[in-house]
Amino acid sequence: MTSEPNPPPRPTGRPDPGPPSKPPRSAMTMRDMLVALGVLIAVVIAIGGLQGSWSFAPAGPSVDPAAVPVVDAPAELRELAPLVPFAVRIPAVPPDWRSNSVDQDPVDGGGRAVRTGYITPDGRYVSLLQSDASEQALLAGETGKVAVPGRGPVDVDGQQ
Repeated sequence: MTSEPNPPPRPTGRPDPGPPSKPPRSAMTMRDMLVALGVLIAVVIAIGGLQGSWSFAPAGPSVDPAAVPVVDAPAELRELAPLVPFAVRIPAVPPDWRSNSVDQDPVDGGGRAVRTGYITPDGRYVSLLQSDASEQALLAGETGKVAVPGRGPVDVDGQQ
């Protein structure tokens, strides 16, 4: 017995079917879309979790008082006082308020403004604004709107 090698397969005239083709869009179902969306959401969550660039806080954001910068507001206001054409007041605030910013800049329409920012114990932000600008110019600069109705001067603790 002689062994003969197997002859090569003969072409059948039919092309190789290759990988299965993607079904047409009209054949896609809602289930296909939900599965694809689920995979996409899982990938986004995995990437965000690995990078630590997001957190889950159902009760809202929390403020870490230790992470907020602290400035010496009275000292900063004393330094700014000679730079502005009005008397800068150093406010008496509750002892547990922390000052985190003091700056001054021009107001559109004329005048200067001195801002002091405070963080309260419950994490709220309070801003004190002192200026020689007109009420309309100051409100327009702060709100970004041209016409904001003002209330005029008010009395606070015997001071106007």
